[in-house]
Amino acid sequence: MIGEKLKEIREQTGLNKKDFASHIGIKYTTYNNYETGDREPSSDFLIMISQKLQDAINAQIVAEMWSANLYLSMSYFFAAKGYEGFASWMKAQAHEESDHADVLAQYVMKRGGQAKVGAVDAVPQEWASPLDVFEHVYKHECHVSELIDKLVDVASAEKDKASQDFLWGFVREQVEEEATVQGILDKIKLGGDVALYHLDIQLGARK
Repeated sequence: MIGEKLKEIREQTGLNKKDFASHIGIKYTTYNNYETGDREPSSDFLIMISQKLQDAINAQIVAEMWSANLYLSMSYFFAAKGYEGFASWMKAQAHEESDHADVLAQYVMKRGGQAKVGAVDAVPQEWASPLDVFEHVYKHECHVSELIDKLVDVASAEKDKASQDFLWGFVREQVEEEATVQGILDKIKLGGDVALYHLDIQLGARK
């Protein structure tokens, strides 16, 4: 079981056994015995993520939960205004952010660390208009991109190639998130109230 987990982690880095053993600072023969199950590693060895990176990812988990609450708040705001499509789209966004938090937590635990959910601050409840809401969303997604970039920097500084690879998936996703919201903003600004009507229908079709 432990050997299979180690093999999975090693393969994520793209390293062979010898290079991976060097990467984590132990002898090749020792690591090989761990992976083959001929020898049991200590509990300390099984923590394959630094405390600094673990703390940084746990902070991001809180940020993702805050994002989920923000989008849920926006969903309720739109529902109260009669924009059912926008409300549905924002609720899907909220679920996506919650999923992000869980993916991060699962990764920390998979690497032998401890996932934690800290206190989540309150989110805004009111906006001036649909345009105001989506401008807030765009600004927030850019902020999230900055947070993810900093996480990658921490993983790089910790020389954790597996975590860098894992986090780059979030970097790529943020590029798409920013582009999607920018597209919505452009349509609202160009089309005004007519665009809002059609966009509400279009975004409501999101599964």
